[in-house]
Amino acid sequence: MRRRMLLPSSEMYLTIISVADNNIIGWKCSADSVAKTIQVSTDNGVSWTAITSTTSGATLATLNNGEKMLIKGNNEGYCGYTSGDVDLDLYNRFTSTDLFDVVGNIMSLLYGDNFHGKNTMSVQGAFLNLFLQSNIRDASKLILPNKTKQYCYIGMFHGCVDLIAAPDILANSLGTYCCRSMFYGCTNLTEPPKLIFTKVGYGSCQFMFKNCTSLLHAPELRARFVNGFSYRDMFYDCTSLIEAPDLPATTISNSCYYNMFYGCTSLRSAPTELPATTLYENCYYNMFYGCSSLVYPPKLPATTLVQYCYYRMFYGCSSLIEAPDLPATTLVQYCYDYMFYNCTSLTKAPDLPATTVGYRSCRSMFRGCTSLVTAQSILPATTLSQYCYSDMFRGCISLVHAPKLPATVLADNCYPYMFYGCTALVTTPELPAAILTTGCYTNMFSNCSSITSIKCLATDITATGSRSSWLYHASGRGTFIKHPSMNSWPRSTAGIPNNWTILEAVQITVIYTSGNSGAYLKEIGTNDVMHTFIDGEPYEAELADAKTYGVYDSNDNLIETLATPFSRLNSITI
Repeated sequence: MRRRMLLPSSEMYLTIISVADNNIIGWKCSADSVAKTIQVSTDNGVSWTAITSTTSGATLATLNNGEKMLIKGNNEGYCGYTSGDVDLDLYNRFTSTDLFDVVGNIMSLLYGDNFHGKNTMSVQGAFLNLFLQSNIRDASKLILPNKTKQYCYIGMFHGCVDLIAAPDILANSLGTYCCRSMFYGCTNLTEPPKLIFTKVGYGSCQFMFKNCTSLLHAPELRARFVNGFSYRDMFYDCTSLIEAPDLPATTISNSCYYNMFYGCTSLRSAPTELPATTLYENCYYNMFYGCSSLVYPPKLPATTLVQYCYYRMFYGCSSLIEAPDLPATTLVQYCYDYMFYNCTSLTKAPDLPATTVGYRSCRSMFRGCTSLVTAQSILPATTLSQYCYSDMFRGCISLVHAPKLPATVLADNCYPYMFYGCTALVTTPELPAAILTTGCYTNMFSNCSSITSIKCLATDITATGSRSSWLYHASGRGTFIKHPSMNSWPRSTAGIPNNWTILEAVQITVIYTSGNSGAYLKEIGTNDVMHTFIDGEPYEAELADAKTYGVYDSNDNLIETLATPFSRLNSITI
């Protein structure tokens, strides 16, 4: 007897093989308007039966374990349209009462007996939801064409919780939304299909592996140009994924990586670098949100930012021990908003060289980073915006020294809650602005129980809520250094705390003539020198109202007496 040669899958009709007895295979449409007729054979193509889908499900065959059913059709596609556009609620799908595998060439559904060598789909959404929520187990030998079309595979295996092997997608270019939600919710899929595309269309891989909670590895992603929404939510909640693929794209678009690895709690390794230098709105929004095993971030070389570009990018990455360099000098609205929120292993904040900061650009940036010990020595921005630094270090209970804040012109609500709850904070920034704005210092140092000194040179504190509860639960004893002309500070947690000592900030500059030097400052009647002056260099003295001070020359001659009411600026020539 001659042995029958097995055909390669590409030359086989689309074939369903049962892996259980009494398995009823069905053909169901979501609406009568989209019902489609196909032909099936259970005798290896000797005879064929035409069957039309119904909303309750038409029976194609009842198969026992190992039995197979060949399928062909002459339909352009199996979805429906509304006003000429693919309607995601109109589709046909296979059903079963037990597990089955699928092999063969899917193009037999479009071209009937003439499917050999066919790679072209003539309509969008041809195979939309084809195996939606079915009992399919193994689709690794299903042959897909090497050309795609818009919406062609959208939802194809959505909710197939028994799927353990997926078909390769060997197209060089992916059409708009073509693989969207293709394997969404395939919770037993451990390995991805092979992907070779170098061009990726708008939204083409959106939700592709979302909620594939057993997926261990990601496919290679080769595209150098990434279209809008292309990879959005691609691996959302893939809680077993260990390593992210390299992302070599140098040209990206809006929301392209939005939520890409959201909730991947086992992810330990990110791409080495995200090399794009021209960013688009929402491009990295929530990209690694909740990746609680991630240790090192990718490099972020972009110097020109756009709104929401890094919004919540590492939110909740509780194992992150290092932050990327952030070289941008102009920050736009929401760019770093919540970027490192609750990164509880981060010990050092990256330097921020920005001199202009936009609306909510750094709001809650390091909020809840409970291990953060070190921040840069100065935040050099002098052009502020509303809420730009709001809550920035809130809850950073290990932070000891706050960065300097040199801005002299404030925006409304620029610093509210900035250091709220920083219980280890000892060094606070000098606050040089003369005029306070609405909400500017609200709760700024509230619950900072270790601070014992504040220097604020404001002379106008009348703006609504400018200092509400700003020193609530501060240390019971401390020193408040103020502008000498400012006598309207209240004694309260919205002003100067009770039991705090008040000193005046008096700037003294000594100019030497005829070779003089060595002038010094001391309290009159004491021998303790407070400061020795350098020619022309201003010295910021902190003087008590009840005391009198003198500037002496090197021969201990009193040159100038300083007493209440002090002047803020004093220039003395010797």
